Amino acid sequence: MEYFPLETSPWSLVNLDTILNHLNRNSDGFKSVFEIRRDLESEFKSHELQAILNKLAKDGYVDFIEKNEIASIRYHTDGENIVRYYSISYEGRVFLDLVGGYVKQAGLNLSESIRLDKLENDQRESRNQLNFLTKLIAAGTLVAAVYYLYFLIRDLCQCQFFWQK
Repeated sequence: MEYFPLETSPWSLVNLDTILNHLNRNSDGFKSVFEIRRDLESEFKSHELQAILNKLAKDGYVDFIEKNEIASIRYHTDGENIVRYYSISYEGRVFLDLVGGYVKQAGLNLSESIRLDKLENDQRESRNQLNFLTKLIAAGTLVAAVYYLYFLIRDLCQCQFFWQK
């Protein structure tokens, strides 16, 4: 598999959103990779666009159908080819309407992750303070027990002297 840097990879979030939004705006049926690439004015190479469309299909945001077509001059091949035609799915439209796309979802995931980290830190701090308070109460209880035990022994000792007299 070919390696792409993150910002130029065919599966970067911006590229995924670009293709998904394009399919949403032009949802008048199924389109081939070549037609989508033409509509985008060759913004993507064919293999990049294919990788993006496959990712969108895997995520369930794009549907595709496959057709056997006799190759023509426009595809620059001979013989019969299986061509995929893509269209945005209902899940893709809902994803764009509710979430706003991959970039916004990543932002929401990041903010949720930051919120959870802060919550975990707050819980850890509260747990430490509660442990300290528990130890303090235990020490106070021990001091009180020793104090009252001292008075109990002192009173018992006075009682023994009282019985001896």
